[in-house]
Amino acid sequence: MLSHAHIDHSGGLPIFYTTGNPPLFGTSATLALTELLISDMLRISGKYLPFEAQELGRMMHYSTPLDYDKWMRANSFRFKLLNAGHIPGSSLILLECNGKRILYTGDFNDLDTALLTGASLFEQELDAVIIESTYSQKLRSDRQKIELQLIKATENILEENGTICIPAFSVGRSQEIMCILTKHAVDAHIIVDGMARAVNQIITANLDFIRDYNLFLNAIKKIHSVRNKKDRDRALSMPSVIIAPAGMLTGGSVKYYIKKLYDDPSNGLFFVSFQIEGTPGARIVETGQFQYKKKFVDIEAQIKHFELSSHADRTGLLELLKNIQGSPKVFCMHGDKGSCSIFAQETIENLGLDAVAPSVGDTFKI
Repeated sequence: MLSHAHIDHSGGLPIFYTTGNPPLFGTSATLALTELLISDMLRISGKYLPFEAQELGRMMHYSTPLDYDKWMRANSFRFKLLNAGHIPGSSLILLECNGKRILYTGDFNDLDTALLTGASLFEQELDAVIIESTYSQKLRSDRQKIELQLIKATENILEENGTICIPAFSVGRSQEIMCILTKHAVDAHIIVDGMARAVNQIITANLDFIRDYNLFLNAIKKIHSVRNKKDRDRALSMPSVIIAPAGMLTGGSVKYYIKKLYDDPSNGLFFVSFQIEGTPGARIVETGQFQYKKKFVDIEAQIKHFELSSHADRTGLLELLKNIQGSPKVFCMHGDKGSCSIFAQETIENLGLDAVAPSVGDTFKI
């Protein structure tokens, strides 16, 4: 059962198909996006991976798309997928087996965004919860205020005939930025480059997973897709908003745009996601520099950071646990720098639930 398509959740799945053919379940959007992302991973890093394209093909052959809120049986298990609000098609997974009920949150977001409806609170009785802890030690700023700040900063640069480059993840964040710009009627030449183009096609074929499909389709009509260097150069020849991967500048077409835009203070470089320590994006946010022609140079363009998280923060995580009935065992995972263990201890102290941050190799009986 696959919660969503992001590579840190889906990327190892083809390994199972080197020795067998297990059934795979997920939403139609998740399965299509997973195939796209793993295909790209094979293209980039195939010689380092313990599987090949034939394993991916076998995996897709044995996959079954499921709708939200419909029970499915597999052997002794009964399960259903629930909207997780993280990326299109993302799911919470409710699993029943031998009289026990387990909720696996995967990555989830409890707040509505321009692209997605937030995950619903879960109010039934459970025996165990496996919960992400990504932002368990953070509180998010008001999302509507951040959107307005992004729009204001964009319009300021466009008024000066500048161009804005927005590094964005191809799945989810690129589409959200498209919707935000369309919702606020930004009058600009909007460019989408890289894998986000293929993602747009997949989402267009899976509109049931979008909060406002009319807004999304209007955004699709408004954008211009880039397919080659000629299109990129044309995009740079006029004031534009350019949405391009990768979100943390670890690769992708965004590097081409930055090299063309970095030395003009009338341009903008807007980050719209968390920048992991050590990535080129984090260096730019922290120092205002990026590596160009084997040396670090100062960026003259206006650098801004707008945190548009697709994860529940501390409040959202605790709220989900508060609403669950019974006294489930809580497993805190998917976090860094001690956030899992800290959140487990806070769950014990604040909610009176038995909680643990599992280590690799730990085994538990429910």
